[in-house]
Amino acid sequence: TPAPSPQTSRRKRTAGQEVMDQQSAGLMAPQHTLLPQTSLPRQDLKTRKRLRWPLKKPLADHPQPTYFWKMRPTLLIILFITSLGKLAAQVPIEQQRANAISVGKQLFLRQFAAWQALDHFQEQLNASEVEDLLVIAEQDSLCAFFFRHTEEGPIVEFAYWMDAEASVGSGREEVLPRPASHNENRLIRINDSLARFWERMFADNMHPKGGGRFERVILPGEQFHQAYIMTLSRNANQLTFGGDFHFIINSKGQVSHWMPLHSSTSEIDRIAGAETTAHLHHQGDPAILTPTDVCILMLYGAMTDWKKHLAVGPEQVSTWDLEKHAMSTQTRKSWDKQQK
Repeated sequence: TPAPSPQTSRRKRTAGQEVMDQQSAGLMAPQHTLLPQTSLPRQDLKTRKRLRWPLKKPLADHPQPTYFWKMRPTLLIILFITSLGKLAAQVPIEQQRANAISVGKQLFLRQFAAWQALDHFQEQLNASEVEDLLVIAEQDSLCAFFFRHTEEGPIVEFAYWMDAEASVGSGREEVLPRPASHNENRLIRINDSLARFWERMFADNMHPKGGGRFERVILPGEQFHQAYIMTLSRNANQLTFGGDFHFIINSKGQVSHWMPLHSSTSEIDRIAGAETTAHLHHQGDPAILTPTDVCILMLYGAMTDWKKHLAVGPEQVSTWDLEKHAMSTQTRKSWDKQQK
């Protein structure tokens, strides 16, 4: 399936700006009118197949992961309260909703920036030796850069700079090879550490099954970093919910904590023939739509015939409105009453 080239008219972009402004004010997720109504994935792109992850080439040696019981007590308490599914219910639903939208938007913007960079450099990538692609936020910009490891250190072969909203048409290219910057080097080290940990998960048979394709996004922080891995269906006509993970990486670049976000995986036809679709959250899963759920819906929502998508859990039901690009929540009890 050929990869869709993200294009949009000036009229559509202008019409969506009001929604983007509301998102900046924390009111709703951005209106994603930038993707065409065409087939899904990038995973069939020849250049994307070249950028396999985890990396197969040798990486610099890194310490073995330090597990969460060796972490400092204060950080341990924070991680348990904010990450574990059972304890997450203690966080107010409105706070969980705001976090899912905020982090989900960050994941979406980095994925969408990567899509544009892949489209822009498609011909150059076919003749290059780049190993991987990462996206980094630099002040008011997003930079998608393609790099390879050398004995002297990582080399950036191509880079594509966009505004903070990854707006179509805002990009400028940087083609000449150069050493990775300080921030790029830090992101590469985090990525290498995550790749090694992921390979160890494979060896221990702790990875999601079903043959999906993995995508990961890294969100660097000052004291610790977050990373998310999502499973994308190899079927261009389906969207996958589940098979996703959340990682905490400490300041030394070691994976210190990780957890699955869904205990089951659902694959739903993007042309479902129904205005409303849903997937289940089981006991111990997050109460509402996760940041990865939001990212998937923002990336691919324009390619579906859905109007709403629900995450139905034991205590809460959350709804993503694909027309308003917003999330609402209600208790499972009140939702059950509405279905009668």
